[in-house]
Amino acid sequence: MKTSIKGLIEIAREEGLVPAPYLDAVGVWTFGIGHAATSGLEPDPSKMARGMPADLDAAIALSFKLFRDHLGVFERGVLRAITVPMTQAQFDACVSLCFNIGVGGFGTSSVARHMNAGNPSKAADSFLLWNKGRVNGKMVRIEGLANRRDREKLIFETGRYPGGTIPVMAVSASNKPVYSRVVRQLTEAQVTAYLQPSVSRPVARPAPVVAPDTHAPATGFWARILELLASLIKGKRT
Repeated sequence: MKTSIKGLIEIAREEGLVPAPYLDAVGVWTFGIGHAATSGLEPDPSKMARGMPADLDAAIALSFKLFRDHLGVFERGVLRAITVPMTQAQFDACVSLCFNIGVGGFGTSSVARHMNAGNPSKAADSFLLWNKGRVNGKMVRIEGLANRRDREKLIFETGRYPGGTIPVMAVSASNKPVYSRVVRQLTEAQVTAYLQPSVSRPVARPAPVVAPDTHAPATGFWARILELLASLIKGKRT
């Protein structure tokens, strides 16, 4: 089972896109669409060059490539944790949650436990429990997480996807996302294009080099010399 294109767009929208390394709400170095240093996947955002990129288009393309390449980790995590059939919307919502809280967190979550017990209603309510993050050593409720859980629960229960553009946000000098400074808004059509796998193009082959024909008739100056020699030889014979 794979995340639908609507599900991919929703995860990208929830994460937002920051085309430079930044510190998230709990102090983890992150890049692009939720590509966190804690994932253990390359490139490590904590080691990337700081500040907004000179080539914004290239950074956006890299963000979507990393998102697309690494999403399978979370899809497989959901499929290992939940062993009962799911609708596409339920799977999409679970992948969004797993992407946010990690494979380990999702595997031990009450969302997975209630789904496997045949109680999707309780599983839906359990999304709302994941609304806290560690700040200054304490687990506190984070408004952004609470709102995200509401939207994931909506998808899980009804199959309705919120929709809308995906913001590309700037970073501050202190490497924090500036949510009020959106440098670009990506439409769903643009995001869909970014999420398409690269189409391989055939490599153009050089035209073959034809070796010169050493038996070809001589032309120009050397042709006239040969004609002169032939006439001299003919005159001697006569």
